[in-house]
Amino acid sequence: MTELLEVFTKDRVGYLRFNRPDKLNALAPEMLEGFTAGLTAHEADPDVRVVVVCSTGRAFSTGGDMSGPGRAASAGHRSSYTDWQRQRASLERWLRIWDSPKPVVAAVQGYCLGTATVMAVMCDLTVVADDAVIGWPQLPVGGGLLSPVASWFVGPKKARELAYIAGSRFSAQEAVELGWANHVYPAGELHERAHELATRIANTPSDVLAVKKYALNRTMNLQGFRDAVLSGAEFSAVSHQAPGAEFIAARRAELGMKETIAAVQQGLLAGDYPQAE
Repeated sequence: MTELLEVFTKDRVGYLRFNRPDKLNALAPEMLEGFTAGLTAHEADPDVRVVVVCSTGRAFSTGGDMSGPGRAASAGHRSSYTDWQRQRASLERWLRIWDSPKPVVAAVQGYCLGTATVMAVMCDLTVVADDAVIGWPQLPVGGGLLSPVASWFVGPKKARELAYIAGSRFSAQEAVELGWANHVYPAGELHERAHELATRIANTPSDVLAVKKYALNRTMNLQGFRDAVLSGAEFSAVSHQAPGAEFIAARRAELGMKETIAAVQQGLLAGDYPQAE
């Protein structure tokens, strides 16, 4: 398994630990592939009853890796069909957590941004360090992946606020108060407390845990959760082709990421946004 993702077990708990602290655990393709393989391995291990997803360093994950050739290219340069496929594959990867027969606990410290927010709430339980910051993209070029999923946990009003204001964030304490997370712990205790929680869950037989999880999932799926999550890929692909999104992508190519974010946050580009016909 790649060094960027550590897969191991301890006390009937299987671990998937992102290990790219120098890049704030931005999710490189090999990390994503390793995640799916590692989760599958833990599911097949009869000694593993619970899985914990965590990270080394000062950030849980800043989301998708935007470095490397072609990775930072605008989604507008892809066809809508290709974009939809790509976004759906991302959501299906995190739905693997939802569908897993074993409970999965996310332990979040520092920044949890972009697609990492989807991963964290797909886990059965989410615990956060008191330094955690949950954040949405700083450029308004997409719509459909993050907030529709979050709406099931934080409510529609807060989800709209997060979606409509670029760069929205909330704190660890707010995460618990909103229902996005279960518990907040001191940063230095996060991983120990997450392990304690997981071992308490592991005192229940695996087959009983699986039935409990499927029963809870069935309730949300009957309300449309799974279909709503996957529909986000369609809306995301459409939003990337919107004239406003293409305008911002062009400014990013011209000015650079930091300068474009600053311009958007200060409202300097708002008067120039094109209107869809």
